[in-house]
This record gives sequence, C-alpha cells and structure tokens, in this order.
Amino acid sequence: MFSKIAIIGVGLLGGSVGLAVRRTWSACRVVGIGRNATTLETAKQIGAVHEFSLSITDGTAGCELIVVCTPVGSIAEHVILAAEGAKPQAKHTAQTVSPIITDVGSTKQWICETLEKRFPLANNCRFLGGHPIAGSEKNGVAAASETLFNNRAVVLTPTASTFPETTKALRRFWESLGANVICLNAEEHDRLLARTSHLPHAVSAALAKISDYKIYGELCGSGFQSVSRLAAGSPEIWLDIFLSNRDALLSSLNDFDQSCRQLRNALENNDASAILQFLNDARKNVSPL
Repeated sequence: MFSKIAIIGVGLLGGSVGLAVRRTWSACRVVGIGRNATTLETAKQIGAVHEFSLSITDGTAGCELIVVCTPVGSIAEHVILAAEGAKPQAKHTAQTVSPIITDVGSTKQWICETLEKRFPLANNCRFLGGHPIAGSEKNGVAAASETLFNNRAVVLTPTASTFPETTKALRRFWESLGANVICLNAEEHDRLLARTSHLPHAVSAALAKISDYKIYGELCGSGFQSVSRLAAGSPEIWLDIFLSNRDALLSSLNDFDQSCRQLRNALENNDASAILQFLNDARKNVSPL
C-alpha cells in the first residue's frame, strides 16, 4: 500500500504502528522521528522502525504516509512541519501521489479546525485526523505491541476538505493493521470520547488523588486497582487532552456529578430501594469484556 512511511513520536502508539506495519508489509520502509536519539535507537532495536531522524522535515522526505503520534497540543504544528518536508513520490507513470498525513490524537476538533485554516498544506499533502481507541496506562516504545490495534476501533474524522481517496486509503491502512474503522465528524468524536475516555481518566485520577497508597495499599483490592489504573497515564499527555476537549469534558463531569448526587441523596435518606435502583441502572450499562 505504502512503500515508505514516517512516524513522528515513537512511543506506545507510534511504536505499535511501526511494529504492526512491519509485520503486515515487509516491503514498507518505516522511519521514526523524534527528539531523543536513545528512544529512537530503542525503537530500532525492537523492530518498530528501520531508521530514524531527529528532524521532522528531513525524516518525512520521500514518505507517502506520515503518522503523527505526539501529544495533542503539538500535533497541528508537527503536521505543518511534516508537510513542509514531504515530497510527492513519482510512480511508474507520470502521475504523482500526494503524501497523506494523519494523527492518533485523543481529541480531534481543535486539531482539525486549526489545520483547516492552513489548507492547502505544503507539497499538496492531505491531512485526515485519526484516533485509535487503543492504548495503555503504560508509556514509551518499550510497551509497544504489534497487535495493539487488533479488533480495536480507529476513528477517522474527515472534513469538507477531505478527498474521498484519502479516507479510503487510511481506512485500508488501519484495517490492514487489524482495526475496525469508524468515520465521525470531529465535534461528535470529541463529545463521545469525553464520556467514554476522558471522563473515566478524570474519575480514576480523582479516586487515586484521595487514596494515599502508603495508607491504603494493603487494602487495595482488584476493584480499586481496576478503577485507579488509568491515573498512571502521563500527566502531560492528559493535560493536553483535558484542555483541548474542555467543554465536552465539563459537560460529562456535570452529568457525573449529578449521578453522584443521586447516590448521595439515597444514602442520606437511608433509601435502600433508591440505592438498589441506582446499582441496577448502572449494571445495565456495563460494557462487555
């Protein structure tokens, strides 16, 4: 599908993209791009990339696909730099193929709106936002897995400026890595993910914040560990996510507060029927494992 791709930010997601690509397309050359040579060397040693560069504009030269896997707050800037470095690749005919740039950011509206204002991108590059609903509380390329995207959803967020061919190409790309592709507009994506991803992280962080492990450690069972696990994620990454999806997250937090008040009122009134109803209503909405 692609003969050469670049991955900007070779951490958990970027490393997993590289490993999955190399597993799927042995002929595809993978270039890792980042700021830390030691991290990039690790990525090369574990087989996530063939080569690496510390320069975005140098590393993206000659690439047909560029996947930006940096924190949300820097994605738009890195897309613009990647476009400046990318050059269309001539095929066996006189036709040239415009490089495609995508990302894996957990929020989409701010990124897409920012880049829409910069269209057309340099070198006729085409951007289409993406978000794999896959990951871990673990960080870094050492945690990367070639099967991370197997049977996981990947959301693409085409805009009015998106060419249908770009959407088709990225759909084939992610499906070849084992993912199930869903297309949503960026605003809807952020509204839904605020409820299913960003709010759970906020709740996990709130629980961990009030539960000093030095005091409660030996009494923390699997339930506590399951709920608080998400709080181990990178604070810097989640700061960007929270701020870039502030309004949708606040709306979800308001609904969560209302739910907590409902339980609090039932407890204050010693209302066993209301408590049981609360628990039954919650149980109906538990997602299957």
